[in-house]
Amino acid sequence: MASIHIGLGVVASLDQEKELRKAAVGLPDGWSVDITSNPAVGFEVRVVGPGLSLSRRFAPDGARDAVQYLLAISRNAP
Repeated sequence: MASIHIGLGVVASLDQEKELRKAAVGLPDGWSVDITSNPAVGFEVRVVGPGLSLSRRFAPDGARDAVQYLLAISRNAP
């Protein structure tokens, strides 16, 4: 399972945070997910694995889209 860090106050609710954590579970061991505030947009999700570094920005209400993003990466992970 990947390690995941979600900055304080990045998502609007604990339910959203739980969903993001649940989506990251499918990523391989040794990978990391860092979700941080991005004042210009809302928040940013960074996924780092061996030979891989992905990043995407989401609007403040984009937690559902971020979950789908993480699930898509999980489905395509080695």
